[in-house]
Amino acid sequence: MWSADQKTVAIVELTIPWEENIQSAHERKKLKYEELAQQCRQNGWRTHLYPVEVGVRGFVGTSLMRLCRDFQIRGKAQTQFVRSVAEEAEKSSFSLWIKRKTRSWKSRDDCVGGRAETSILSSRRPEAYQKQGTKRP
Repeated sequence: MWSADQKTVAIVELTIPWEENIQSAHERKKLKYEELAQQCRQNGWRTHLYPVEVGVRGFVGTSLMRLCRDFQIRGKAQTQFVRSVAEEAEKSSFSLWIKRKTRSWKSRDDCVGGRAETSILSSRRPEAYQKQGTKRP
């Protein structure tokens, strides 16, 4: 995101690692984009770099909360935003897991718009991972 009027740019990179790799993913992405951020600064732009991590099972790292704070997303809006990001990370991870043995990424038989056809997924609700069409207990 950028503002040419204010010569300000925010570089936001979302990574969805395994929860135990959140810190290393943060450092890796920070290093990956630091050169670009430095070039922006050298060209007179105020530059903010936000490597953001949300675990594959929806765990939200402190980096997302820092982004919310700096973007002044607070209260109910913050709660809804964080929840939706966590849910999307879980859904996307689940969709990839479903496709893990598929040789072609072109088939979308069990996905709609790149998302698995399931309800909100949660590592705390194992029934959400059951095949679609089965009833919850």
